[in-house]
Amino acid sequence: MGEAVLPKSIQNNEKDNKDEKVIPQFGWGQKSNLKGFYKKAYTKGFLLNSKLIGGVKDFNDSGSNMENIFTQTVWASEANDSSSKGQKYFENMIHKVQDKNMIIKYRVKALYDGSNLVPSGTEIEAKSDDFSLEIHVFIPNVQPNLKVDYKTGQVTEVK
Repeated sequence: MGEAVLPKSIQNNEKDNKDEKVIPQFGWGQKSNLKGFYKKAYTKGFLLNSKLIGGVKDFNDSGSNMENIFTQTVWASEANDSSSKGQKYFENMIHKVQDKNMIIKYRVKALYDGSNLVPSGTEIEAKSDDFSLEIHVFIPNVQPNLKVDYKTGQVTEVK
């Protein structure tokens, strides 16, 4: 779980860590060249994204911080429009409020079922100090045309 009181504003010109290469930190293979919009199955999910907390003293927001990353489908990480809401959609909402110099209480958890290697989804909670932002959502760790075996991490393309 990642929790933070986000600073009022972050000027982070570094490359977004979501562009880093895929994990597979648990040893399963990556599926690439998939049909549809998302060409890969997995990406490195970040609990506390550098766009939101970049530059916070004494916090390693890089992909090398194993306590801050988890296995996430590309859709769950990157979907970013009103009809397809992944983690990036909500992080962008939070970042817009940050840019208005609001303090935000933020919590994100990757939710695992038992001893599964891949989380079933991500829970995000955020509330600004002026209550203009109040989010509590579950983002399923799924992807169109893909079946995820959460226990083993294996993925299968489906029609």
